[in-house]
Amino acid sequence: MKEYTNIKDISSEIPFEGYLWLSDSAEPLVYDHQPVDWNILQDAVPFVVEGHLFDGKNSYAIRHTGSGYIIREFTDEDLNTHEFTSQSFISNRMEGRLLNFKQLWSAEEDPLCCDMLTLRPWAMVFCGFNKKEKED
Repeated sequence: MKEYTNIKDISSEIPFEGYLWLSDSAEPLVYDHQPVDWNILQDAVPFVVEGHLFDGKNSYAIRHTGSGYIIREFTDEDLNTHEFTSQSFISNRMEGRLLNFKQLWSAEEDPLCCDMLTLRPWAMVFCGFNKKEKED
């Protein structure tokens, strides 16, 4: 996992799947295999409150903290070196899309379990969208 503080360190040439929720918007900007135009952030407002972008290999989690951004990049290596469980969540404002995540777990010694290895949550990684299936 890599961490960034400059949102423009994320490429504007790679097509992404995901969303950016801007501070002045009631709904997020949804990307469906499109590059992100970072020029929308020329001024201090709007800023990205939260976002998740996935390019098929790397996943970016973006949060604004009030004083700047915390951006975490997760790579294939992160996904392959941790156990994971897959989870999907129904979006409220993204046209019925399912948000797919992988919950990554890290094995750590636990003093409350006789120092045996226990799995602890390490990261929640966005892995793209699925369309919600219509109920019959």
